[in-house]
Amino acid sequence: MVYGECGQMPPSVHCKVSILCYFNRLFNMDDNMIVKRVYNEIHALHVNGFPTWIGKVCELARNYNVTFGKKPNEFKSQCKSKIYGEFRSQWRYNVQDIKNNPSLRMYNTINKRFEMQPYLYLVKNIKYRTAMSKLRVSSHTLEIERGRHSKPKIPIENRVCLSCQCLEDEEHFLLSCYLFEADRTNLINKVIHKYPEYHVMENKDKFVFLLCNHDDQILTWVGRFIFRSFRKRSEYHLTRH
Repeated sequence: MVYGECGQMPPSVHCKVSILCYFNRLFNMDDNMIVKRVYNEIHALHVNGFPTWIGKVCELARNYNVTFGKKPNEFKSQCKSKIYGEFRSQWRYNVQDIKNNPSLRMYNTINKRFEMQPYLYLVKNIKYRTAMSKLRVSSHTLEIERGRHSKPKIPIENRVCLSCQCLEDEEHFLLSCYLFEADRTNLINKVIHKYPEYHVMENKDKFVFLLCNHDDQILTWVGRFIFRSFRKRSEYHLTRH
């Protein structure tokens, strides 16, 4: 989820590109150069069955179907295309794997594209931006997640909102919880004034619209609502306990 939110490759991917590009430079060097001579000696050991780093690099190249010998810029472009493309494909597959990653149950409904999400650079207030991140990646204490980490694990149907007595998930928190009704009404009135079509949407579409908007004003309003609602919820829970 962090990779998907930021649209950034992990360091391991950049390392693979660097390793293959370095090897390609060695491959193309003149045999009179000292570095190339060392390479040739190690390569001879590799050919004769000795375990060397060259063997691991060749295995890496085979995995990505990369061939050595091209000009540096062309080779680097090829490496990035194949290795980055493979990571994005694997990311899209993993995001759909809710069975092995239950915390993705909501995330894959709001983000299927590997790119930096607009709220990260459009919402200037760090408190609002952080609150929105927490809700989007399920890094919060709503019952839907808290119950998953309880021992013993609480069945989903029992992970209810203290104020509403129904399933407390992200959609309920953002769109329905009675505890935040006044603030939500204020938010929705402003959203409808700017986007009248909002009021005819289904709840799931409203949820995606609010969290995945490209309008900096709407995103800021939503971030403020989430931040204040998390705080209000914490205060409410303290009074109940």
